[in-house]
Amino acid sequence: MQTIFGAPWLFFLLMSVIAGGCAYYAIGKAGYVALLTAITMVIVSGHGDLDFSTGLWRTANVLIGIVIALAFSFVLPQYAIYSWRYRLADNLRECARLYGALLDGSPLIAEETARRFYAMSQRLVQSRALMESVAKETDVPLARLEEIQRLHRAILAALEMLTSSMPEVGSARNFALACTPRELQVRQQLLRMARALRFGRVSLLYRSNDAPLQLTEPCAEADGDTTMTQGMHWLAMRFSKQVERLRLRLSEIERQWNIEGARPLNG
Repeated sequence: MQTIFGAPWLFFLLMSVIAGGCAYYAIGKAGYVALLTAITMVIVSGHGDLDFSTGLWRTANVLIGIVIALAFSFVLPQYAIYSWRYRLADNLRECARLYGALLDGSPLIAEETARRFYAMSQRLVQSRALMESVAKETDVPLARLEEIQRLHRAILAALEMLTSSMPEVGSARNFALACTPRELQVRQQLLRMARALRFGRVSLLYRSNDAPLQLTEPCAEADGDTTMTQGMHWLAMRFSKQVERLRLRLSEIERQWNIEGARPLNG
């Protein structure tokens, strides 16, 4: 455009139109392709006052860079499964800390708790974006990963409801589930799953809660509002069941996501 018409404004107008089209498509499914297209256009075209051969050389440089990047991506693959596992492990470990604080009667600062739940929600969203790549790398059906994602989200929601309800009880040490053996084991179960995902210690996934699940009444009545205490008991019971279901789902596909190598169940 610059060489033929000698009009810089026409050149920059055309560049702006192309960049605007790329920006429009950058927010859709082909966003990465649109972004690369706009960047490549700016690299190749320059300021418009260069000859055509310079643009061709810049195009060749871009293509060479693409070939090198693809070569390294095949030689040194970066598995999405690692990011997926580590994010889930971090969230489970954080859930264990918060649930342990509830059972111990430790005070929870509202601002700090909100910040921790926000970080866990961010990791949950990031895990969701990795699921298709994880399914391709591990041959795990996407429906299985969707179920794990749903349980992941349900665990965070149940724990958030528990932490938000705790101040209304009056004294955290009156939390009736602190006397329930099964709920006391949930914290350890969360930590075992986190270690299995982070370090590949898959034998930890096969340790379930041995204590019976109490479905109706807590083991002790709290002072004050018994209805609120029983409601928290029900929430914690649901939380325990969701944690157990997540353990089962992870153990069912353990041989596929544990890609470090075959490990014995007692290793």
